[in-house]
Amino acid sequence: MYIGRETETVEFKKTTGELPAALVSISAILNKHQKGILYFGVLDNGKVIGQQVGDNTIRDITNNINNKIKPKIRPKVYKSILDEKELIIVEFEGEKVPYSADGRYYMRVGDEDQKLEPDELNDLFKKFGRNIPWEEQDSGKTIEDIDEETLVNFIQKANKIGRIKEDYIDKETTLKNLNLVLKNGNLKNAGFVLFGKQPQLLLRCAIFAGNDKTTILDMKDYVGNIFELVSNGMLYISEHIMWVSNFKTGKTNRVEIPEIPLDAIREALWNSFCHRDWDNQFDNHIAIFKDRIEIDSPGSFYSDSPLEDYIELKASSKLRNPLIAKIIYLSGEIETWGTGIRKISNLCKSLNVKYEYYIAKSDVFVCFYRKTSDELIEVTKVDMGEEKRYETLRNIDKNEKEVLLLISENPNITQSEVSLKMNYSKRGIEKIIRKLKDKGLIERVGSNKSGYWKIK
Repeated sequence: MYIGRETETVEFKKTTGELPAALVSISAILNKHQKGILYFGVLDNGKVIGQQVGDNTIRDITNNINNKIKPKIRPKVYKSILDEKELIIVEFEGEKVPYSADGRYYMRVGDEDQKLEPDELNDLFKKFGRNIPWEEQDSGKTIEDIDEETLVNFIQKANKIGRIKEDYIDKETTLKNLNLVLKNGNLKNAGFVLFGKQPQLLLRCAIFAGNDKTTILDMKDYVGNIFELVSNGMLYISEHIMWVSNFKTGKTNRVEIPEIPLDAIREALWNSFCHRDWDNQFDNHIAIFKDRIEIDSPGSFYSDSPLEDYIELKASSKLRNPLIAKIIYLSGEIETWGTGIRKISNLCKSLNVKYEYYIAKSDVFVCFYRKTSDELIEVTKVDMGEEKRYETLRNIDKNEKEVLLLISENPNITQSEVSLKMNYSKRGIEKIIRKLKDKGLIERVGSNKSGYWKIK
């Protein structure tokens, strides 16, 4: 049986295995006609072949549309039977043009979905009275302003976890594949803040003597791209929080564990850049007080749902910066969008750490409350699990930490490159690396020429 043909408002898909392409079609049709219909279980020529519908099939389709079509729409997804075959029908509409699918924009032309060029997208935003998002705007920078080492490390991490299959070729090819280059050859703002050489992003870190900002004990500013700032922020916090010994592992050696789960801090740091308002001229901050640690993200909370709904997974993610969020997701630094608050909550519960979010006029703060001496004693009785990865941070000196940081950012780095970056003699670097090997912290995999470093 045949049910017609594809048009500018009608799309056929053979199976839900074509769901990514279906999302593209939905966004393209919305951008052209603001409503349409899509069928799963129908060939391109309109022949009905049917689609197996499991218990979670409709829910999976709905969740994908909610998470990846932006602005959010409310589709009608249901099962139907035609010629004794099951179909899934998706009816959708929306007036908040333009719509993106997984961070990219398309337009329906006939029965095809064509990717919008930057100038076409700009015209579409203007036509519907909307401004181009900051992350999509022209940074005025070129591919030559990209830090290639950061880009290569990103691709290697994404390959390792299977979120990107393509190997690194060159800067231009990689950046275009990531949708970070405009038609005129300039970088989008997203590309520059993620991978740029010194993009003038600032992370300001400070330690205060008490529970307010009256007396400053230490202050340090880091300048770099997002990946560099998160690494530096984690290093700063790990050096200035309390660590205690845990003997519940059943082993002779003690395990050094932090007063606050570092994975929770890392999640909060990534979210502070991922969801910040880039039109806000203020900087990201880390403030370490006697009783708490605060991580500040410029910009108001970007959701109509209360924070509690995210903790309980009752609310779907709403992204202020979908392109930046997608790149950070591909790197493995964040998981499914909208679950970061829930992850922080679970991690803090594992160590009985009190935390809270609070929203100021133009900032969102994540606050982790530090432990008293009595509370720290209780930490020594906790089975740490994943936190064992951080047990050695207190037992190595500043130079060893810096070498570890460089290796973590680039496992292929050579000793000569480490020497140059640290402004340290090659013999001195060889000595530091020998110490790290003796402590069981790193190992060399493969030959000196073609191998890489592995942090154990």
